[in-house]
Amino acid sequence: VPYEAWARRAVALSVFTIVYNLVEGAVSIWFGMSEESISLLGFGLDSLVEVFSATAVFYRFYGDIRNRSKGEAAAGAPANPPGPRKATTQERRATMIIGSLMVLLSATAGAGAVWRLVEREEPSDTLPGLLIAAASLSFMFVLYRAKLLAAYALNSSTLEKDALCSWGCIRLSVLLFVGALIYLITPALWWIDSVAGLLIVGIVLHEGVDTIIAANH
Repeated sequence: VPYEAWARRAVALSVFTIVYNLVEGAVSIWFGMSEESISLLGFGLDSLVEVFSATAVFYRFYGDIRNRSKGEAAAGAPANPPGPRKATTQERRATMIIGSLMVLLSATAGAGAVWRLVEREEPSDTLPGLLIAAASLSFMFVLYRAKLLAAYALNSSTLEKDALCSWGCIRLSVLLFVGALIYLITPALWWIDSVAGLLIVGIVLHEGVDTIIAANH
């Protein structure tokens, strides 16, 4: 498959990711706040991180497609595909911002989860979290695989990191689903939402630190 075809596929995947996660993030944050669910709120914040990550991918490859098209028009011949896999300065900067944002958001959500445990506060309802997690799990693995294949074909660290964000979303969706289901079945376990929230925060924090390390190397 030609380089430009993979680049266009990366752009299409990033556009889908941006649109879906904007909706998912807004709905999750809204219900997370209205139902006082830390796990759902943390899930929504992670969706916004995915929006930023996909935006970096879109900016990277949409600009590349335009530049290559201009080069072909000027030279009258297709440009050669990129050489060995190597993160560009632009990709390193985008990766660093993504990682820093993940660390910041996880710290904020983690503090909220600890506070709710100390105050023994429970969510009003976890059904919205159950439905949102189920919707995410219905297709997210396919999206993750598509991004990973494109990342390897394009030799892009930015797209690879975006694929890992989608993989993180899968794990967070499982946590959110299980936590919401347990509370729905056994409301006496008032702490389950905050514990699930802390687990989600831990995953996001770990991914954020790994992302920053990757950007520096």
